Amino acid sequence: MVRKKIFFLVLVATVVGTFAMQSCTKSVFACFSTDANVDSLHINRTVTFNANCSTNGDEFFWEFNNNPDSTNFGSVVTKTFRDTGTLNVYLLVVNGNRSSSSTQTLNVKP
Repeated sequence: MVRKKIFFLVLVATVVGTFAMQSCTKSVFACFSTDANVDSLHINRTVTFNANCSTNGDEFFWEFNNNPDSTNFGSVVTKTFRDTGTLNVYLLVVNGNRSSSSTQTLNVKP
């Protein structure tokens, strides 16, 4: 009888623990948009980058043109580009030990 009770308690704890873990493992998805047409970005214009289309993120890390000195934080950031050319915009969205990233290549014109 005692062995049946222990087995039942272990079974219940396993089911409850599995359910709790499944409900807490929401996927993180990174995406972003800009307030400007990406085909018509020009120097000295401030552009807003918005990661509100991302899901289940707690922290947002932005990097512009593969330059660690050009890092911003938050779901919405602004950036003014001072040079023409092709650049990469990288977004990392994090929630605990889960993360997702998105990269877009932009062309800044005169």
